Amino acid sequence: MTKIDGRKRNIPPLRKPFLNDETVTAIDFFVHELGARYPHLARHFGVNRRTVMAAVNRQGAYERIPAYVSKHEKLGEATREGKAND
Repeated sequence: MTKIDGRKRNIPPLRKPFLNDETVTAIDFFVHELGARYPHLARHFGVNRRTVMAAVNRQGAYERIPAYVSKHEKLGEATREGKAND
C-alpha cells in the first residue's frame, strides 16, 4: 500500500468507539442534572470530548436520539398544559 509520498504503512489510526443511545442518555443526565464537564465524561467513556459535545448538542449521528428532559421541565410542561386546559 504505497502512496505518492513513498510511505509503505499508510494506515489510518483506529477510531475510538462511538456512543450508543443509552450512553448518550446517560451523558445528558450527567451534564444537565449533575453539571458534569465534557472532558471528564469523555475520559470516563473513552471517547473524544468533541464526541461528547456532539452527543449533548445532538449533532451528526446523534440527531436522531431524542433530547433529555429533566424532571423539572416535565413538571413545568405538565403545569402549563394543565393551566392551558382550564
